[in-house]
Amino acid sequence: MQLLAWPVVVLILGIIVILVFKKPLERLIDRTQKVGKGGLEAGSAIQTAPDQQRPSRGDELLRQFDNALLVKREVDIRKWFDEAPVAPGPDRERVLIRHLAGLMVVMMFERVYSLIWGSQIGVLQFLNSAGPAGVSAEFLRPWFDQAVAREPDAYAGDTLERWLSFLESNALISRQGSNWVITLEGREFLKYIIQQGYVLHKRG
Repeated sequence: MQLLAWPVVVLILGIIVILVFKKPLERLIDRTQKVGKGGLEAGSAIQTAPDQQRPSRGDELLRQFDNALLVKREVDIRKWFDEAPVAPGPDRERVLIRHLAGLMVVMMFERVYSLIWGSQIGVLQFLNSAGPAGVSAEFLRPWFDQAVAREPDAYAGDTLERWLSFLESNALISRQGSNWVITLEGREFLKYIIQQGYVLHKRG
């Protein structure tokens, strides 16, 4: 994670935003001129001169997100790369891809941690030591039942299956036959929150 120098983080965050929020950005960013008293004020799209050379596909994709702040951050990124011992070419691409992968993992873990119950973290810790064969759902029920007993209002109408499905949908656990096992993502998530000094015994 120390590789995530802030200029590169800004660029990679921009890439992720483009991937996740591409359509909303297409509708707004290139037409938004300023923020007025009534909110965002949109202007007309920038027109290209008829005799101008047809832009490349890359230029077309960048033009969809031709925002002043993004361009400013691009300058910061390029400056960082100019000062870094990474020459243009395959090495630079590898560095960017590694930073992108790292930031995607961090964003995923931060989102999951903001939503996960403390009892679910407890189950991950148990599965982390349960071995590759895993355990059945009923073996994990005590964690769920104890959480329900502690906070019945928070768990009103919830079930063991739904409680486990949160972990499964976020790729922290997976089914192996009739058992549940912790995944690579699950183990790395536990490592991440410990390294960050986050509280393990959350509510729920």
